[in-house]
Parts: sequence; C-alpha cells; structure tokens
Amino acid sequence: MEIKVCRLPVMLALLVLTKAALDYFAFHVSGVYGIYGIDVRGDWFTSRYFLSWLVSLAVFISALPYLSICRDEIDFAVVFLVVATFLPSASVFWAAEGDGEFFAFGAVFWVACLLLLYLVSWVAPWAEGLDPKLPVSRMQAPLSALYAVVLALLLVNLLRSYSIGLDFGFDTVYQRRKEFVAWLSGGWTYLYAWAVYVFAAYLVFVSRSKPLKLFGLGYTLVFFLAAGDKVYLFLIALMAVFRVLRHYGRAVPLLLSGFAVLFALAAMLDSLWLGFIVNRFVILPLDIAYRYASHFAGEHLMYGYSFLSGFFPYRYDGAPSQIIGDIYYKRGDGANVNFLADAYVNLGWLALPALLTFFIGLRVVFRNSRYLVLLCPLLVQLMNAPLPTVLLTGGGILMIVGCLLLLRSNQQPVAVPHPLSAQ
Repeated sequence: MEIKVCRLPVMLALLVLTKAALDYFAFHVSGVYGIYGIDVRGDWFTSRYFLSWLVSLAVFISALPYLSICRDEIDFAVVFLVVATFLPSASVFWAAEGDGEFFAFGAVFWVACLLLLYLVSWVAPWAEGLDPKLPVSRMQAPLSALYAVVLALLLVNLLRSYSIGLDFGFDTVYQRRKEFVAWLSGGWTYLYAWAVYVFAAYLVFVSRSKPLKLFGLGYTLVFFLAAGDKVYLFLIALMAVFRVLRHYGRAVPLLLSGFAVLFALAAMLDSLWLGFIVNRFVILPLDIAYRYASHFAGEHLMYGYSFLSGFFPYRYDGAPSQIIGDIYYKRGDGANVNFLADAYVNLGWLALPALLTFFIGLRVVFRNSRYLVLLCPLLVQLMNAPLPTVLLTGGGILMIVGCLLLLRSNQQPVAVPHPLSAQ
C-alpha cells in the first residue's frame, strides 16, 4: 500500500495556484458586479490575509492523502466541493472580512472530512477506475423505462401548459426563472425539481439506448429554456467530465488544473461572461454564506422555519434566504446558501458530526458500482443549497435509493482491489 508521493507536490502547487487566482479575483474583479460582487474591505498582506493562507495550507496538506487515492465520481464531486466552497471561503474571509468563526467551522469540517475519507479507505476500500467488468444491474433497464415515461409526461405537460421561448441568452435567465416559478405549483414542484437531477441524468449517463440519451439531453435543454436555471446545463457537463476522468489515473491533477486555469483566466482576462460565471457560481455563494453567519451570529435557528418548525420557535418573518436577499441584495431575491453555512447557522458546531456522518456514510455504502455518477447531482448541489433541501427538493433521497437498487441487484459479484495497492 502506498500513496503516490510524486503527485503530492503537484497537487499542492495546483491548490496554491487556485487559491492565489481566487484571491486576485475576489479583490480586483468581483466588485464590478455591484451588489452581486463582494464588498472589499480587507487588503493584501494583512493579518487576515496571512491567516487565510495559513489555514488554507493546513487544509491542503490534510487533503493530500485523500486526493492521492481519489478514484471515482464521488471522489471527484468531493474535490469539486472543496474547490467550490473552501477555497473561495478563504479568499472572501480576508477580502470582505468575513466571519472568522464560520471560516474556522468550514476549515475544521474539511480537515476532518478529508482525513476520515482517507482513513476509511483502509477499512472499506473502493474500486479503482470504471472497470468494464463491474456488473450491470438487473434494475438498469426497468429504471430507464420508468424514468423515460415520467420525463415524457413532464415534457408533455410543460409544452402543453407553459410558453417556452427560444431564448438561449444568459442575460434573461432570471426573468425566465421568476416566470417559471410562478407557473410551477402544487404536486408538480418536486417532479420538475427532480426532472434533470434524477431522471434526465439517469437517461444520459446510464441508459444504453442512444435515443433515450438524446431524449435526456433534449429535455435538459428544453427545461433550461423554460426554467432559466443555468445549473442544469452546468450539471450535465460536469457529470460528463467526472465520468471521463474516471478512466484516467491522473484525474485529480487534471481536475485541479482545470479549476486553476479557469479562475486564473477569469481573474486576468477582460471577459464579462467568464468573470460572471466564476463570480456567480464560486464567489457570490460564499459572500452569501458569510452574510448568513454574521447576520445570525450567536443564534441557532434549529430549522424552526422549516421541517422542525413544530419543535423550535422562529422569531423572524420569512425564511433566512428571504431575509438575507432582501437586506443585502435586491428585495425578492432568494439568497440560497451552501450546506456548510446552512448547518452552521442552524446547529452551530453541533452540525459537524451530522455532516461528517453523511459524507463518510455515503462513501462507505457506495464503493464499487458503475452507477456512482448518479450521486454527483446530490453532492454538486451542496455548493449552493442546504443538505436537507438537496435530499428532498433536489432529489437526493431518490438518487440514493436508486443507486442502492442498482447496487443491490447486480447480476454478478465483482472483486474490488484496494485503492492504495501498488499498481
């Protein structure tokens, strides 16, 4: 058993470069997006700046053992979350003088999570790469048929009762999103929320039928035109990247290189759309997270506005997302927050055991399947949504149940090599 030591300096260097690019972007570029950019209050080479680097290096070094054994789509999605949540958190912490305790909370979570993921690989190893000998589930074809029928019914209802314009512009997505939310109501809400994350993703990446794959892609495009949410196109593209990377032994360095190049280009080039994408998907969610942490500092909301409303009081009018959106952005904005900030403002440090149990449990249960790509939407959504919301509205529970059905109904057993074994 061995860690691929030769890759450790490369991965550390890539993490450092990514952090440096995000620092530059947060300080020099994000502010051009007005209220949706960060309010720069910090400065270079201050105590906060050096503290952000010190904590980041501690997280990077803790991550290296796990990064050296990453094998499949779950691993790649975890790496994505580290890059999308912790690294911008470190940059916004010093540039916008974010809440120090929340920064510490996120750092402690990622150090503990990444070290535990590495340690658990010794006890419950997972397979290396996408082995063509991994068994095909007996449930694969029935689920393909079921999901195709559900998706067809949703598409027919959408085309019959909602006016979809042929507008691919990203500048009109917010208006389209408001119109779609106004149309969507009742029992359709959950089904349409699951449509891309669960049903279309399954057809695209699991179904063996090319027409069904094209149907899944076509539905995703139509749904983007209707709902105006860019995340659907982004998600399918990211899942495709993760699936391709599963075939490469140097997948993590490639993934980190992609992020480093993307953020560096966004910081250095005068590209409105590239900068907008990085600001919207990476910097803004962490700015929102820090605003949550500071606004509700000293409180534990205990989900009194949500599924625990019958057990805990809640003294505010409106959900936290409405409050933060109305105060710090535009009235009517729903300032959604990532899973770490949501857990922190609701449970405080007591959230750590629950979050760690979820991540470690997911990795232990799903180790040696060709269907792990189906869990990527669950993890990727966490960059901008709370865990309870992802499990329910985002279809996370359905993804887990579907993957369990596929895993438990394999046609034949498969031998799983230990991920730390010498190649």
